[in-house]
Amino acid sequence: MTKTVKFITAIFLCAFWVASSYAAQTSLDGEWQGALVREGSEAKVSLNFKTTADGVEGTMTMPDVGMFRQPLSNISLSFPKAHFEQENIAAVFDGEIRDGKITGNLQVIGLTGTFYLERAKEEPLPYKQEEVRFRNGNITLGGTLTVPSTRGSHPAIVFTHGGGPDTRDLSRFYADLFARRGIATLIYDKRGVGASSPDLVDWGRSSFEDLAGDALAGVEFLKTRKEINPKRIGLYGPSNGGWVVEYAAARSKDVAFLIVLSGGGIPSWESEVYRVEAETRAEGFSEDEIKAAVAFMQKKFEVARTGQGWEQFAGLIEKSRKEKWFRFVAAPRSLELLQEAWNGQFKYDAYADIQKLKIPVLAIFGELDTEVPANRIADATRKALRSGKSKDYTVKVFPRATHGILVFPEEGKPWHFFRYADGFLDLMTDWVSKQAKS
Repeated sequence: MTKTVKFITAIFLCAFWVASSYAAQTSLDGEWQGALVREGSEAKVSLNFKTTADGVEGTMTMPDVGMFRQPLSNISLSFPKAHFEQENIAAVFDGEIRDGKITGNLQVIGLTGTFYLERAKEEPLPYKQEEVRFRNGNITLGGTLTVPSTRGSHPAIVFTHGGGPDTRDLSRFYADLFARRGIATLIYDKRGVGASSPDLVDWGRSSFEDLAGDALAGVEFLKTRKEINPKRIGLYGPSNGGWVVEYAAARSKDVAFLIVLSGGGIPSWESEVYRVEAETRAEGFSEDEIKAAVAFMQKKFEVARTGQGWEQFAGLIEKSRKEKWFRFVAAPRSLELLQEAWNGQFKYDAYADIQKLKIPVLAIFGELDTEVPANRIADATRKALRSGKSKDYTVKVFPRATHGILVFPEEGKPWHFFRYADGFLDLMTDWVSKQAKS
């Protein structure tokens, strides 16, 4: 090789290295870890970006609030400036990339703060994930099976849903959490939503029997998998799912344990009346307005239970449309639909089914829940378990926690980002690990 060729080659390699280094410094691609900062409080976050043919895509993980790889939106990069947003927590990021770091200003849930991120090595996940399908009658349910990478048959949890049109995405954080503790999970889209037969069924008209059947179909599916211990499969029911899993477990010998979060325990309709009272009070309505909303709900369920008085109630619906509280009461469109909802969900009282349970039960609630009467349900659940057949149960009410077991800053005390109640996640993972060994 001549000196000229060597020189040109060296120049080319140097230019290539400089270009590559510059590209790495100016690209968002890869893993970033850091924190959101406000008034001295920090909340850990990790972000991941990837350039595709359609542009830059990104996800955000925030373990303190149960967010796992949720999508970012409106991502733009005009070096050194970077902008991206996260809809779940109403967060807007505006920062600059310098020396392998991104720092800048943050708006989150209407508050201002700052953030910092540093490039990090993307570690491989300690588990395997598989897109799966299983059936309950003519309904096909689409989900994700997460299994720890360790050898052997693993305990597993089937995750159910709250009261809305929920997909498996709401459970991805827990799938990651439990898999890191050696516990497999099956998360799936609610019937009528996502990949779960959306063309065949209306999710909003599903009964507890339907939803419990879906959960038990998940248990049956897991029993066919060699990676799963068929004698250590439990159910997890958040919010409305609390009633679903209590209904399911009382009708199956294959459920090994139960986790109930912010639901179940009492007649479902009573929880709905409480929700309306608590939410209107939180909105600052007058006592007269709150009483009127509660009276509307009581009349609604009286008509549902008896099937009588629909014409008068229909008149009350029309009269009440102008009231501020009307948007909270879910007024029915017909007596037929009202009674369908009553028979499918609202008349169900979980108390007797809880008494039948012989399996371990973990029931968790938040003291400041505005969607269900947490202390009342906790007391009823505890009483039913005490007088029932289960010899292993834990009922816990976390102080100052909400429906999702989140704790928000107290007025007059140092500010902090909202986060899971201290001990909540450890309580669940430690408890399930104990059941796996028993």
